[in-house]
Amino acid sequence: MKAYPLISSFNGGELSPLLGGRPDAEKYQAGLSLCENFIPRVQGALIRRGGTRYVAETKDSADRSWLVRFEFSVSDAFVLEFGDGYIRFYKGRGVYEDTPGHTYEVTTVVGGDPIPWSLADLTDADGSLALRYVQSADVIYFAHPLHPPHKLTRVANNDWRLEPLPFRAGPFKDQNIDKAVTVTASAATGSGITLTATSGHAIFQPDHVGSFFYLEQNDSGGIKPWFAHSFCNNSSSITVGAKCVSDGKYYTCTATGAAPRAGQITGTVKPEHTEGRYWDGDGLDDLTDHIYAEIGVEWEYNHSGYGWVQITAVAVDGESCTADVVSLLPDQVVTAGSYRWAHAAWSDVEGWPSCVTFFRQRLTFARDQRLWFSVAGDYENFAARPFDQIEPDSAMNLLIASARGDTIQWLAPVDRLLVGTGGTVFAIGESTTTQPFGPVGPNARSEDQALTGSAGVQPVVVPGAVVVVEKAGRILNEIAYDASANKYGELDLTVFAEHMTLSGIIDATFVKQPHSMICCALADGSLRAFTYMKAQGVSGWHRHPLGGSGAVESVVSIPSPDGRRDDLWMIVKRTIDGATKRYVEYLSSEYQDGDDPALIAYADASILYSGGALSTLPDLDHLEGCTVSIKADGASHPDRVVTGGEVVLERSCTKAVVGLPAAARARLMPLEAGGGVGSSQGKPKRVNRLMARLYNSQGGRFGPDFTTMEAVEYRTPGDAMDAALPLFTGDKVVEFPGDYDGAATIALLCDQEFPFTLVAMAPEVTTYDN
Repeated sequence: MKAYPLISSFNGGELSPLLGGRPDAEKYQAGLSLCENFIPRVQGALIRRGGTRYVAETKDSADRSWLVRFEFSVSDAFVLEFGDGYIRFYKGRGVYEDTPGHTYEVTTVVGGDPIPWSLADLTDADGSLALRYVQSADVIYFAHPLHPPHKLTRVANNDWRLEPLPFRAGPFKDQNIDKAVTVTASAATGSGITLTATSGHAIFQPDHVGSFFYLEQNDSGGIKPWFAHSFCNNSSSITVGAKCVSDGKYYTCTATGAAPRAGQITGTVKPEHTEGRYWDGDGLDDLTDHIYAEIGVEWEYNHSGYGWVQITAVAVDGESCTADVVSLLPDQVVTAGSYRWAHAAWSDVEGWPSCVTFFRQRLTFARDQRLWFSVAGDYENFAARPFDQIEPDSAMNLLIASARGDTIQWLAPVDRLLVGTGGTVFAIGESTTTQPFGPVGPNARSEDQALTGSAGVQPVVVPGAVVVVEKAGRILNEIAYDASANKYGELDLTVFAEHMTLSGIIDATFVKQPHSMICCALADGSLRAFTYMKAQGVSGWHRHPLGGSGAVESVVSIPSPDGRRDDLWMIVKRTIDGATKRYVEYLSSEYQDGDDPALIAYADASILYSGGALSTLPDLDHLEGCTVSIKADGASHPDRVVTGGEVVLERSCTKAVVGLPAAARARLMPLEAGGGVGSSQGKPKRVNRLMARLYNSQGGRFGPDFTTMEAVEYRTPGDAMDAALPLFTGDKVVEFPGDYDGAATIALLCDQEFPFTLVAMAPEVTTYDN
């Protein structure tokens, strides 16, 4: 019997061989058994991907490097190349040069020290990027477990400044509670003071140098509280140097009135200032209430019962250190010492944060199972109780309540802060909606979402969900809020294509426009992509082997210079003329209405030429010794081998695309055409011919496999053989070269440098029931 099944969608992408017996599955009807260098569009069509454009060789091809995105706006975006002690910049689809011919780089931090992240530091044990980063306007904040947090600030396009994050306060560890171990300061202020611990207690280590150290007085030290009209018994008076405490803040009297009578008494304005000097009254004599004294004195803010220093050197015995005072120390820690001390939470001794993000207007760091949140809106301030007051916007830290000791792998802020560990995912947010997220209450809690553990790959935030790599690196999990369960749930996005990620995902990025796809670099150098639009229920995997067997090591996306699309940028490891090269390349646009087909690349590591007529194409040193495909003035040209950085053409042209050939291949799942009795699966059948509905296409061949194929015919007898043809939109009928078999497989091959979009297909299938 004959059947004419209509195949109207290919957006199921490449499916697992394990689905080969499921023609009843909805996914099967739109799926492929192979999808290579094609992109399944959300609308259902199958479109050939554009080629990659060569931008530049990395600074040192012998070493691995990584790409980081910087997007100030849609029209103002950079790609940053991080390598062994350097940062390079790319803008406008090219290398950024501060002067013509000179690549702009950052190789030092402010002050002249070298960039802290070495080649070994940049790559984690699982092959992913070990450096975590988050952007706020013109500043990128970085976290690395072996180094202090840094920030990179764009002052101008040719002026980027890297510096250690200049924290103003905290964070600190929990205070010491052993009253037998005290620390005494040699002075309350100044540089080069000495801190001395109780004999026999080596609490300082050499790696504490550079970190903060906190000291709090044991008690008020007998200093009386301020109150209005104090010292008014005509027998006492306040004198310069007197001290008081008001709302936990300590002050010293710095001026009084003229005192023609009994003395000075306080006014009625309560001291609350946290810097400088202010009067609590007018300082004038008051005769009206028969209190013969000056009303009001001037108070200078000293401290809030604590202060901190920065350690500059540590004694050999570890019992003392030299330090510079950052915030004035209480007198008591100088005269009597204090057991209320604390080391910084971050140092070379304690370790540094490994993750960073923003949440509720707070710069947020994480390490192990603890998170630190800055003062709201003040990203470099981690003061937990400034001026002895805990406010809703004060900094805080939060320990994840977990029965397991899995460390935090990533942070993803959505409506709540999702925290991924090796064992599960936590959601952090407010305990109650009546107060802001913060330390008052405290109004913050973490909840175990009972989800799968994660690898160290930074998650991809997409509309309506967060997509994370599970701990083995082989599964992409969608994490989205489930209102019915009042918690986050997960969905395995690789369940129908588990074979696509077997070597493990090491990097991922979201390319929103125009294809809405997540692009993944795998440990074996493969590039995989996943068309994904949650709102439309569309998802499908596709593979993208690069021409010349290039291995993809890093991926990132930024808006294109014209804002029409997102550009996928890659670092590609290649073997060129027997040598290892690493190139920065980006995925160029496939043909769109209005483009010039002669200048659309479908080869990889390609270059474009447009100008006067040439018979020799130069500027191909990056492909020396390689066989390249050529499109000349929009028409096919025989392949050539690059010699001396150029190729000689058989005919001159004014427009050309030259690069490494990257054929696109697709193969349908075994056809289910129906039989006279039951299914057609396994029954002898033959595809006689097929109708291919195309859009803006040229080239393409169909057949039962990739060796026995029939080309789609576009050229008529009147067309010149070496001239470019207009792109075709409409239906083409192809006589199918196959024979009878049990699968009736249909394969598609595009191995010329032309656009190709398959909108639908209708094969004519003859099935024998016996």
